[in-house]
Amino acid sequence: MRMMHSTWQRYPPIEAPPAVLALATDPRGLWAGGAGGLARYHHEMDEWRWIVGGSPFSTITALALAGRWVFAGSAEGLVRSPDGGASWQIADDNALGAAHPVTAIVPSPRFSDDGVVLAATLGGGVLRSENAGRTWRPANFGLQNFEVNGLAWHAQREDVLAATSDGVYHSPNGGRAWRSTEGTEGLAVAAVAFLNGNRALAAREKGGLLQSNNCGASWSPLASNLPAEMTAATLFAALDAIWLGASEGAFRSADGGYTWELVLAEPVLSFASDGTIIYAGTADGLYRCSTDGAVALPAPPVHDLRYLLIADRTPCVAGLHAGLWRWDEAQREWKHRVHAPAPLTAVEVSPDGALVAAGAEGLLRSTDGGESWRQCLSVQDGTIARITFGSAGLGWAASSDGAQLWRTRDGGHTWQALDPPFGALPLAALQAMPHGLIAATYDRRLQLAQLWLSTDDGATWRRGAEAKTNWPVVAACAEPLVITLGDQAFVHEFGGHWGQYPVGADRAGVRRIAAWGQSLFALTASRLLRSADGGLNWLPEADVPMANEILDMAVADGVLYLLLSGGRVWSRPARGD
Repeated sequence: MRMMHSTWQRYPPIEAPPAVLALATDPRGLWAGGAGGLARYHHEMDEWRWIVGGSPFSTITALALAGRWVFAGSAEGLVRSPDGGASWQIADDNALGAAHPVTAIVPSPRFSDDGVVLAATLGGGVLRSENAGRTWRPANFGLQNFEVNGLAWHAQREDVLAATSDGVYHSPNGGRAWRSTEGTEGLAVAAVAFLNGNRALAAREKGGLLQSNNCGASWSPLASNLPAEMTAATLFAALDAIWLGASEGAFRSADGGYTWELVLAEPVLSFASDGTIIYAGTADGLYRCSTDGAVALPAPPVHDLRYLLIADRTPCVAGLHAGLWRWDEAQREWKHRVHAPAPLTAVEVSPDGALVAAGAEGLLRSTDGGESWRQCLSVQDGTIARITFGSAGLGWAASSDGAQLWRTRDGGHTWQALDPPFGALPLAALQAMPHGLIAATYDRRLQLAQLWLSTDDGATWRRGAEAKTNWPVVAACAEPLVITLGDQAFVHEFGGHWGQYPVGADRAGVRRIAAWGQSLFALTASRLLRSADGGLNWLPEADVPMANEILDMAVADGVLYLLLSGGRVWSRPARGD
């Protein structure tokens, strides 16, 4: 990393545990995916590097490598990199409709010749690509259950196995068609793996193992010494052994699955191997496993601390699972606000300085910096993902699917339900402005972002500008009022008109936008930019970290704050030199 200007103040890193949901290896290092995105460990540099690379996705749940190609899956869909992670492309899957969480990705054993990749999803079945992940189509012929937990592809044949919540399905033709398999009907199966020859193993979600001696065409129970009520998550065959990840830990079998030894007593979510070492990803970090046990390794920066806000001139950092952390200036350390909602789906500062946060049960309010909370809105259906406040106590909150909208007139103490106009489209943004309210929806199938405007505090709405973009992220700030769609900034100008201007010359999607005085700051996928003329022209900000290290930014009281990978926070005067 370049040397930074001496005016940066560096806060101590936040020690939030990462959940390593996906692992993969290549000759140069180890890849790890989790709730905070994707990171890569470089052996030659002996360090982890967090990767943004243009992807708007956060939680990475599946990884696969094929030569220089990298494939990653998340709750939002699929992305691919043709150059080892240097750049990223969002998959063109318009025909798929709503996105489904991706649980596994497996390239064909002949990927370099046929470019075929399969992906398992929860709710969408199996997806198949024949052009190295550029486009995907459903491959569900014969598949009766679309809750697919895992995939396995035979190393020398076209046989593919799918683990579903209703048994194992077998495909003899590379995932084009499927049939249910004898001996697994009605069983919830968590994972499958091919072993040597035609033998395969399946782990039930609860209740033990199944084995097959004919490439998965039929199955029978396999007696073993595993705990009877073990909750399985993943299976992995490498280094002449079988590795099983479960909530009870990592287990190893050297005799084909009959006897097992406990190697690591931590819930294991993922495995990978570079041919000599077995790596295990857990809810708290990363381990190297062997017959002698497990050794903890430096944790990858994939915790989900991705959001930065300033409350009472004090930085706070938040993540869906990592929760809320607040800087304690007196003790010079970060304090975890353990009583904040969990999972934490949204958090904002009200006009009177209180914190308003959203969790599974609704909205809660804190007037002591997150130390204690009082529930102010109970929600049974839907997840609140957007909170915004205007002046004089006005504020709004909305569910992620855009189906529910609430308004407060007293800074978040009480809330009133409103009728949103957004239909079935998910809400990508909600932003209060000096004389109204702006919302944005995103149509994944059409790759279309649509703006909505309300001038009566959210009671009625009218459609505004729209833009075609494959970047499903909308950023906004109130003063001056600017909304970004993809790489375009829509600026509210004199007379109520909207001007449209490109943000930067490299056409990278905007992740975050903030303002202080006449200066606008835009964090894109490739750099941090500043505009001194209200968004008409943009120049790169000098002496800042690389954009792929910056997760979020905030500007308050003349200070620019950056949240960097690894839970680091930096700050300096917003106007620079």
